[in-house]
Amino acid sequence: MEIRWLGRSTFEIRLGASTVVFDPFPHAPRPQVVGEGVIVVTASHPDPSRIDVEPWRKIARVLEGPGEYEVAGLAIRGVPAPRSDPDEARAVNTVYVLEAERIAVCHLGVLQERLSSQALQMIGPVDIVFSPANGDGVLGPEEAAAVIRQIDPKIVIPMYYGSNGSGADSPLMKRLVSEIGVAAADPIPRLVIDRGHLPAEMRVVVLRPQG
Repeated sequence: MEIRWLGRSTFEIRLGASTVVFDPFPHAPRPQVVGEGVIVVTASHPDPSRIDVEPWRKIARVLEGPGEYEVAGLAIRGVPAPRSDPDEARAVNTVYVLEAERIAVCHLGVLQERLSSQALQMIGPVDIVFSPANGDGVLGPEEAAAVIRQIDPKIVIPMYYGSNGSGADSPLMKRLVSEIGVAAADPIPRLVIDRGHLPAEMRVVVLRPQG
């Protein structure tokens, strides 16, 4: 499994010939279909300023909203997590969980508050979590740390902390790792991981944006 951060909340996960892209931002780079592989794209919420799936519809299977999905052997489930937005009473953020290669990856989308016990049960055990951390319409560092403790993953990969490559030196990142109580290593361009190399203790992996 190879994970790259393209910026904002957009992550690309390569699984053999197939690719999963979480929350593609407008004009995000699109991968090529390889052999018999497929491209799967998820959208955690319908905000065109943050996510644009329209250009992907001809080349990818687009998942929008809660549900159980299986695409070319990839198991993905969308878990509803209501947003605390007074201007959008019915707004729902979808937390996606991808299970592939014996690893469970969770993308929190634009989560704004702690997960309910029901949502946690639906999410299930998680190995890697992509978590927002900047507080701009999403979790701030303190709230993100509380949610991370709820999920208890092996690897935390922050998003929405800034796209300038400042990585572990950014104020938001320092606050997040301080709240979690786990040091962050220097930024890397990608994470290549398999089940046998998941860490025994939680760690924070900082990715440099590759978009």
